[in-house]
Parts: sequence; structure tokens; C-alpha cells
Amino acid sequence: MIKIKVVEIPDDAGETMKVAEMGGGFLQPSFGLDSASLQAVVDHVRGMEIRPDDLLLATYAKTGT
Repeated sequence: MIKIKVVEIPDDAGETMKVAEMGGGFLQPSFGLDSASLQAVVDHVRGMEIRPDDLLLATYAKTGT
């Protein structure tokens, strides 16, 4: 199981952004969830049954406006 922890990362100006730290990397944003709630979502997704006729769509996150 991948452990997830929500952490705040500061920038040079002192502003912070909440991100989810998991598996040696970061998932941004944390979607406003605390560590336990985000862990429950990831565990649920990882436990989903994948069927042969399922289709996975993946895309880059939208940036800008």
C-alpha cells in the first residue's frame, strides 16, 4: 500500500501550497482533502476491479485559463 501524507510546500515568497506526498513524489493538488481522506480515495481506486473491456483515458492536467 502506498502511504499518502498531505504536506505544505513553501515558495520563496513564503506562500504555501498543499500537496499530497506519496511514493517518493508529489501529487498536486491535494484536492482539499486531509491525509486520511485522500488515502481512502487512492486505496479505493487501487482496489477497483479492472475488466477486459474497460477503457483508460489519461491526459495532461489543464494549465492556464
